[in-house]
Amino acid sequence: MKYNYLTCCLELSGDIRWCDVDEIPFVDIERSLILTLNIDWIQSFNNATYSCGAFYLAINNLSRSERFKKGIDILLGLTPGLKGVSTSDINHYLKHLVHEFKELYMDNTIKTHQCPNALLVISDLISQNGFFVLGFLEASRSLSMTIRGNEPLPPSALPLKTRPLSFMPKHEYDCLVGYYQAAYKNSRISSCKDIIDDSPFVNDWIETVKSVDLLGQTYKGCIGTNGRGSYVQAYFTERTGSEHAYVGEIQYLFVHNFKPTVSSLTYRHPQSSQHVFAFVKWFKTTSDKTRELEGVELLQDEFYKADFQSILPVHRILMTVAIVDYKTIRNVSKKLAAPLPKRNYY
Repeated sequence: MKYNYLTCCLELSGDIRWCDVDEIPFVDIERSLILTLNIDWIQSFNNATYSCGAFYLAINNLSRSERFKKGIDILLGLTPGLKGVSTSDINHYLKHLVHEFKELYMDNTIKTHQCPNALLVISDLISQNGFFVLGFLEASRSLSMTIRGNEPLPPSALPLKTRPLSFMPKHEYDCLVGYYQAAYKNSRISSCKDIIDDSPFVNDWIETVKSVDLLGQTYKGCIGTNGRGSYVQAYFTERTGSEHAYVGEIQYLFVHNFKPTVSSLTYRHPQSSQHVFAFVKWFKTTSDKTRELEGVELLQDEFYKADFQSILPVHRILMTVAIVDYKTIRNVSKKLAAPLPKRNYY
C-alpha cells in the first residue's frame, strides 16, 4: 500500500501548468525538474510481518511509463519494521530531509560529467493540487516572496468547509479592497460603490470557514465560535524597511473570489481566483524589551485600528502564540506573548 504524505504524483497534462514571468511552461525551461517525494511500505519477508518504508524521489518530467523504472527513482532513505510508521512518527524521518529540500528548492548550480564547470538546475516538489511544500514553508518567513492568498493550499486544508455566502461588514470590506490594491499593485481595483470602468471589481460576498488545517496546525477565528480565535504571528515590513513579527488574534477565516484583469502567473504558482484569508486584529506593540531574552514580548492590551494589513493570507501565518494577561507594577494591563513551536505534519 502506498502512502504519499508529502506529495502525490501528478500527471503533467490538462489545465495545470507552471509558468515563469513570461508564461513559459516551467518544464520547458532547460534543466527544470519537477519532483515528487513518495513513501512506500515494502513487505520484506514472505513468512513474517516486517514492513520497511522507502523514501524516494520521482522525476515528473519523465512520462509515467518511465519515471518509476528501476534505476531512475532516487532513494533517500529507509525506515525499519515491524510495521508501517504512523503519520506523526514519520516526521522524525522527514525532518532530516527538510534542510536538503530547502536547498533543492533554491536554484542550484551542479557539476555533472558533461558539464564539470557546473550548470544551473531549477527544481520543485509538487503535490496533486500544485502545492509546493517548501514554498509554503518559506512563504511565512520570507517577505520577498510574492504571496497574494490565491496560492495552492496544503492537502491537509482541503476540502475547505465553507459556510453559506454572506456580506462582509463595510469597514472590513474596505480593508479587503485596500489589500487587493496593495497586493496586486493596482490602485484602480474598485469596490461596489466606487466602480471604475475597465478595472477589476471586488465584490463583498465571502464564505467564512470555521477552521483551517495547515500541515497539522489548526487555526480558527473567534467570531461565530465560543471562545477566542487563534493567536498568531506574522511578518510585516516597517516604514524603515526592517521586518517585525506582529502578534494578533484571528477574528474569522474566509474565502473570497477575485481575479485581476492582468494575469499574475509565476512559474511556481498556477493562477486561481479563490483567495483564502484570515481577518486579524493586531495587538499594539510596546517599547518594553525587559522580557526579550526570555523569548517573551510585552504587548498593549488593545488592538491597532483595522486596515488592509488586517487581511492576512493564511500562507503568511508564521506560527501560533501563547498569550496571558499581565499587570505591571503600576497596575497597567498588558499582554505577554510567547511563540509556540510550529507543527508541520507533511
